[in-house]
Amino acid sequence: MAWKEIRVVDLAKGVVDQLDDLTVTAYRQIAETGGWDDDSLRAVTGAAVEDLDAVLRSLAALRVIEPSPERGRGWTAVSPHVAMARLVSPIEADARRRAAQAARLRHQLQRLVPVHEQLQHSKYGQALEIVGDETALADLLDDELSRSVSSVSVLEPGTHRVPPAGYLDACERGLRYRAVHQHAVRYSGPAAELMEMLTRAGAELGTVDELPLRLFIFDHRSAVLIASDGPASPGGPPPAMAVVVRQPLLVSVLADLFESTWSRAVPFEAVEPQPAYVLDDVKRAILRLLATGAKDELVARRLGISVRTCRRHISDIMDAIGASSRFQTGAIARMSGLV
Repeated sequence: MAWKEIRVVDLAKGVVDQLDDLTVTAYRQIAETGGWDDDSLRAVTGAAVEDLDAVLRSLAALRVIEPSPERGRGWTAVSPHVAMARLVSPIEADARRRAAQAARLRHQLQRLVPVHEQLQHSKYGQALEIVGDETALADLLDDELSRSVSSVSVLEPGTHRVPPAGYLDACERGLRYRAVHQHAVRYSGPAAELMEMLTRAGAELGTVDELPLRLFIFDHRSAVLIASDGPASPGGPPPAMAVVVRQPLLVSVLADLFESTWSRAVPFEAVEPQPAYVLDDVKRAILRLLATGAKDELVARRLGISVRTCRRHISDIMDAIGASSRFQTGAIARMSGLV
């Protein structure tokens, strides 16, 4: 096989981690005898002609053999150190060059990072506002409501907060008002009465078992995200920490959260504010939380009901499924597939 017939393969694809015994034996023979001898190699190794052709191509690609002009079609062994200088050294030099180029580019781009971060902070600092004062938050909500022209969407957990009279006025001036409360609000006298008034004024209301946070969305132009921040004060709800969002994408994400919750809410009907299946839903939620090991106080807080009411429901549930303890109640619920 002549040198011109050897195609040097792509090193990344053609070089293996370790040469096989046949290739090493072939190189040894060339180095010892000063030439390639197919017949001798076949006799020593028992390799087929096509296998020897593959070996020859591998050695030529690694530059450890080269054609010998005085031998015609013969081959001469080359020192592996020379082959390294020819093949490996250029790759290493190119790697060093590329690493230096990457370092220069990284250094140049790094100088732009503070500029970008400053602009992002300026941009989103205007789109996000933190409000930690209850009075300021109430004023902000009133102002946003007064400027709304098409819709207001609300997630309102608990029963200690009821929509102020301004929402009745908003319904009467044609604003689409939708709110999701917790089931417990149906059994709270003042809150249920106001929900009935809102419904008759055109509001669309619904309830679910749990709500993770308070959320107000005004005209899809702004949103107010409220989470309690600290323990409740005596006789009142915990203080609130609110984030006012005006960045369109973030407002859209929060609007999707509202729509997802709204889609699973049970509609509140003034003519039947306390349908029986809503109470069943509350008890299923209690069972689900008991199955996780939650204490009575946590269950009550998650569902927006009093601890006393929660324990009364738990007692009813235990009687219904024949359990003698809260732990057994959760275990039976899991094993029977109730949760």
